[in-house]
Amino acid sequence: MNLQSRVNGDERNQSNRCVIAYGLHNIEGGVSTVYLNLAKGLRAQGWRVFSVGVGTYAARTYNPAFADEGSVILAPQETEIVPRVRAFLAWAEQEQIDLVIPNYESTIIAALPCLPPRVRCLNICHGVIRSHYLAAVAHLSRLSRVVALSRFQERELLHRFGVPRSKLRLIPNGLDLDRFQRLQRVANRGEPLRLIYVGRVNNAHKGVLLIPPLLKELASRDIPFSLQIVGSGVELPRLEAAIKRMGLKEAVTFLGQQPPEAIPELFEHSDMFIMPSRWEASPMVLLEAMAAGCVPVATLLPGITDMMVTEGVNGFLCPMGKAGAFAEKIARLHHDRQLLAEMSKMAQRRVAQGFSLERMAADYDQLFTQVLAEPPLDWTPIPPEAAVYPWELQPTWRAKIPEPVKNFLRPWLLRLAGRLG
Repeated sequence: MNLQSRVNGDERNQSNRCVIAYGLHNIEGGVSTVYLNLAKGLRAQGWRVFSVGVGTYAARTYNPAFADEGSVILAPQETEIVPRVRAFLAWAEQEQIDLVIPNYESTIIAALPCLPPRVRCLNICHGVIRSHYLAAVAHLSRLSRVVALSRFQERELLHRFGVPRSKLRLIPNGLDLDRFQRLQRVANRGEPLRLIYVGRVNNAHKGVLLIPPLLKELASRDIPFSLQIVGSGVELPRLEAAIKRMGLKEAVTFLGQQPPEAIPELFEHSDMFIMPSRWEASPMVLLEAMAAGCVPVATLLPGITDMMVTEGVNGFLCPMGKAGAFAEKIARLHHDRQLLAEMSKMAQRRVAQGFSLERMAADYDQLFTQVLAEPPLDWTPIPPEAAVYPWELQPTWRAKIPEPVKNFLRPWLLRLAGRLG
């Protein structure tokens, strides 16, 4: 584990455009994937980029598969907020950090008011539940910009969470296509459909418990298939048990968590990607599937998945939680392999044209350059001893609601939010 910066402040290359601290716990998930892609693109344009986690939780959960040469863990033995803030501030001064993006990193969020005015701060909203929005707008007066990843988030941040239009910027995620352009996809002309699920095995977020009834529906239609499930999570035992009860164990392979570099080839050898998510912000795994020519069958999340998938052209979008709708789309491509091949090519084209790493890096490059060219905010830093984690992000009465009740309510609330949007 990299417990300290690998580049000392006195070694700073003056030709670099600035130094960025990107708050991150390097764990499996889309936020880590976004960092790995964005950092690569920004470094190519002359920025120095660090991912930074602080404290015992960051150290305990650190996964080197989702980190890179710029990943840093500070104060790995520290649990209290003030010492963690002190550690981050000292490191930021040492590394001459110019731009801070806290994301969800609690220590960096708490440290924002302590940073000197010369350090510009902005945040990226990586999710679509209340805590994600609150984390993105914490210390809003100290932020120069808030970045939305989707049109849905943009509306929410503007109308529900009080971000001024002047501070709001829409930058959809982008993907490093180098790993996908080397793939040699072979069209499936008549073999059983090769399905794949990639992501955390979590039902509240990813809707994975829709998979067993979906597979049952396919079996009842006599549609031959195989399914690979890639990922780990709390719902894995329930998912395995449900598939076994339905007598479909032989058709399903559980591969567990795989390193990022293995994902393109897994998609290359799959025909269709199942994404039954209940909420997403700007799902990187959907872009990865499409870049590999793996046709997505995903939940319709208005202003989110329909930014990437055009129904019937480069994939399919289904109502949330409707196994029959997912099965119907899969059955259609089982019976029309020519359409499957055409949609595969269109999926690749869509990502290349609108969601490349080059486009994302150029958008952030422009944003960062603009923010750094602006006068510093009129801000008087508070002492580290006064740093606290914002009360809005502290556990509320919502934490007392049983998780099964939350899981039941979330799909209905998200459907309603989509319709209102």
